[in-house]
Amino acid sequence: KPKKLLPEDFFNSGRIYYSDDDCIGALKAFKKLKNKLSLEDKQKWVFYRANCFIRLGSDSRAAKVLTDMIGGVWASYAYFNLAMSYAEGSRDKTKALVALRVAESLNHGKTDEEKALNDRINLAAGSLYLEGKKPALAIEFFKKVHLESDSAAAALYLHGLAKLESGDFRSATQ
Repeated sequence: KPKKLLPEDFFNSGRIYYSDDDCIGALKAFKKLKNKLSLEDKQKWVFYRANCFIRLGSDSRAAKVLTDMIGGVWASYAYFNLAMSYAEGSRDKTKALVALRVAESLNHGKTDEEKALNDRINLAAGSLYLEGKKPALAIEFFKKVHLESDSAAAALYLHGLAKLESGDFRSATQ
């Protein structure tokens, strides 16, 4: 008699498909799991599904999948990825900025990983505001990036550009 596959088997095979950039295979494996996972695995499941839809070019399906997300760093990463996809795919950055706000609100920023993600979120939001010719708003986000973070150099540079765009030449050069 063949062994019946457990939810963990489908989850693990979906992750393998995902890591091999086979989102169709991953989504097929993940489809069998909705109410059969622990809370932490469900967050990962939603993250992987949302990212697959982003990779397949369907931001709207990714956003729909994220409505199942409860919170935490997995949700924050998923919304960050969705924001970056929105930003690349549209001139109107409103959806991207909303997704970044959601990503930031779901991230507690306590661990080093969470702090680094918040820095990336703030750098991205500031960059979008700077592109949108709103340097004052951009500056507020660049100020939130921690100086010891991997995002610090880019944030400092863009902060200077935002100061220059807002006409504050002296601050821009400091």
